[in-house]
Amino acid sequence: MRLIKIKWAGKCNKCQNELNIGDDAGYEKSMGIFCPSCIPSDPEEIRSYRQTRADKKAEKLLSRAEKLEEKAGQLESQFEYCRQDLAWVTQPGNIPGRDRAIRNFEKGIELNQAAKELKERAGSISNVRVAGDAEHEHQAKRDAVTASIRIGAPIFSYIYGNGTVLKINKKTVLVDFGDYKCLIDKCLCEINK
Repeated sequence: MRLIKIKWAGKCNKCQNELNIGDDAGYEKSMGIFCPSCIPSDPEEIRSYRQTRADKKAEKLLSRAEKLEEKAGQLESQFEYCRQDLAWVTQPGNIPGRDRAIRNFEKGIELNQAAKELKERAGSISNVRVAGDAEHEHQAKRDAVTASIRIGAPIFSYIYGNGTVLKINKKTVLVDFGDYKCLIDKCLCEINK
């Protein structure tokens, strides 16, 4: 979050106090604007503000996708009567009604693809991350490895391959890979079974 001078009047997202032009405020695009005394510092509080905004954006994207699917269904349904008469669909020549029905069917397919992409974007937007999430994931992997590791155990490193554990530290393990020994972070290893 960065401190800015406000160029437009608004309200603090936390305390709802009025902020006037020229006032100092904290701003982040994914959270909004805050008066200096209300700037969030707790990661879970930051996550809640970001999640609220992400949910609103995802909801809009899903609404657009639903409308596109509805329109695609209407366009594709116009081609259904053409499928009944194979001769009419396949005969040579320029038949305006058939050509229009085929174009509408193709447009419906494109709209369905666009709706699918919007749904994927909405799904990825809903996954909000804050500072510290990556380290928590790494620590969970370290804890899983620590629970099953012992000195002399065969271990696989994603970087160096197979080796043998020589020493276990808090976050790392000393591994002998035959020609060389090195410290590997536990989150980058797996126990060979």
